[in-house]
Amino acid sequence: MTTPKIAETIANETNAQMLLLNAAHNVTKEDMNNNISFLSIMEENLANLKIGLSCSE
Repeated sequence: MTTPKIAETIANETNAQMLLLNAAHNVTKEDMNNNISFLSIMEENLANLKIGLSCSE
């Protein structure tokens, strides 16, 4: 998303928390050097989905 204005408005109006879901389509060599991989990004996405969906596992 290039600008989060719509998402911010919805979050503010519904008292919701905005959480990032990363498509991981642009993992750079620098990211890899910092131990950021496609898998670690997807694990972070999963953690955010669990928060957003109020899952306990």
